[in-house]
Amino acid sequence: MAYASAHNKPVWIGVETTNAGSAVSFYGSGDAVMENVLSGDLSAFQARPSFAGYAVHDYLGWTNLGP
Repeated sequence: MAYASAHNKPVWIGVETTNAGSAVSFYGSGDAVMENVLSGDLSAFQARPSFAGYAVHDYLGWTNLGP
C-alpha cells in the first residue's frame, strides 16, 4: 500500500470465498465473519490514498458462504 500510494497506483484487496485449501479463504467461515473482518480493516485501508476497495474473487462462492 505504501509503494502504491507513493506512485499513485490503486490497490484492490482480493477476497477469497471458495475452498482454496488455504487459511486465506473465508470459505466455511460465513458471510458475517468475512464482513466483520473486512469492516475491521476498512478504516486502516481507507487512510491510504491507494486503497481502491475490495474485490471478491468468486461471486458464486460468496453467495454460498452462508450466514
